[in-house]
Amino acid sequence: MKDLGRNNTACNGRMNTRQYLLVCGTALFSVMGVSSVLPVLPLLAKTFRIADSSLGILIAAFTLPGIFLAPLGGVLADRVGRKNVLIPSLALFALGGLGCFFSGSQTEIILWRIVQGIGAASLGTLYNTLIGDLCLDEAERLKALGRTMMLVAMGGALFPAIGGVMGEWRLMSPFLLALCALPLALLAFVTDLPRPAGTGQSLGSYMRQGVSRISERGNLSLFAISFIIFGILYGPIITYFPLLAYARHAASPPQIGFIYAATILGISFGGLFMPRLARRFSACELGLCAAAFFCAAMLLMPYGTSLWFCTLPVLCYGLGQGMLYPVAMSALTGGAPEHSRSIVLAANATTIRLSQTLMPSLCGVLFTWWNFEGVFGGGLLMAGLLFLLAPVALRRDLQ
Repeated sequence: MKDLGRNNTACNGRMNTRQYLLVCGTALFSVMGVSSVLPVLPLLAKTFRIADSSLGILIAAFTLPGIFLAPLGGVLADRVGRKNVLIPSLALFALGGLGCFFSGSQTEIILWRIVQGIGAASLGTLYNTLIGDLCLDEAERLKALGRTMMLVAMGGALFPAIGGVMGEWRLMSPFLLALCALPLALLAFVTDLPRPAGTGQSLGSYMRQGVSRISERGNLSLFAISFIIFGILYGPIITYFPLLAYARHAASPPQIGFIYAATILGISFGGLFMPRLARRFSACELGLCAAAFFCAAMLLMPYGTSLWFCTLPVLCYGLGQGMLYPVAMSALTGGAPEHSRSIVLAANATTIRLSQTLMPSLCGVLFTWWNFEGVFGGGLLMAGLLFLLAPVALRRDLQ
């Protein structure tokens, strides 16, 4: 399979229609594997006799491969081309979903979830890499990152609803959504994508340059920012906000879901207005403003006097993520050379997976010691670190 060169893939720093659809589709599939099956997890546990305490195994079986395989996918994308990794990844993702649909035992569904997770391991890296490859102009790159992040947030909200409706028809049917990856793989096959400039260099030289890029002070700071953004999301917001809403405000699941929608509003606002904000403020200024939003969210959440007051801190978190993540990813993709971009972004993806895996457990320890104040106090300390990291990681002005 041959990847076309740079001259045929980007024009004036913008993606063509096929490339844009491919990036958007890849971004959506990067979040579908977990969100689409969330509504049927309790019934799956009952059907396959999985203890409530072990319910997370159906999620972990999908997410854990990404911790180990995202770096490998990044290396392969740099060495053999983006398309040559993307198409097999989408095919494995679809195959894993189909296998889950036909699973008849606990062992089978866990094994097929692992297969599906292997396919999904590189998707998050690849769509960010393609944005960096195809959007040569930083303003266009910021716009693409903001819109893609907004799409991912919307997918994260819509896929549970779609999966819930499909689960009413047949318990295993949400897994069939993965088959939509096959048309996307066909689109990838007929779409011109860039071949990295460094594919001809030796593996040793490539690895040395990749490790050198990953270990740069600015990139390490950007990895830390990603860890904090998703650590706050998966710890205090996703894991402990529902518990707080139920314990202190007797919130119902629909009410909690409605308040979560404020996160999407905040992220969407940041994504839509990022190009304008980038023209008026430096990357560092936007990062510091986002840090203030995160701190406000963590300060306000445990002291809300009513359930609907909780909408404000959730909205603050969404605004912070919508403002900071596109800026951080633009700095990461724009600063990495084309021939090692995927391995740098794969290191960032691994950092995010670690954050998603570790923070709920760490917040559990804080909750045991200091209740909700401990959880959100820990989130506040993490958010405060952004005031130190932003000046180091986001030194370049946005164009």
